[in-house]
Amino acid sequence: MLHSARIIARLALLLYLVGMAVAMLVPLGGLPVSLNRIRLLGFRGDHVVHAAMFVGLLLIMGYNRRVSAARWWRSLWPWLLLAVLLAVGSELLQGVLGIRRFSPSDMQANLVGIALGLLPFLMVGRRKNRNIST
Repeated sequence: MLHSARIIARLALLLYLVGMAVAMLVPLGGLPVSLNRIRLLGFRGDHVVHAAMFVGLLLIMGYNRRVSAARWWRSLWPWLLLAVLLAVGSELLQGVLGIRRFSPSDMQANLVGIALGLLPFLMVGRRKNRNIST
């Protein structure tokens, strides 16, 4: 059963990353409404979306951490490094490809999403004690 949980966790992570790539790299110039003009709780709508995407990413990463067989992969640091690389790299890639503009404020929103997702990441990723004492 644990093996199937790992497969499901990896597949969910892969699908989420593909969805994030599409959301971050597809040009949005043709949309009738810009998220930059929408305000949610005093924040720009696109910043809320960026942060929410990374909170979701950390939740899925936390589950992957929980079911991981490799001891080093159960550590916080590989997952956190991967999330930060995605947060910064996606914005840099947008600027390099010229499909969309590089935005330091979007990158900050990505990093805020990581910070907000840390607690859920740690809670979801916590392994239960398998030794039950009687």
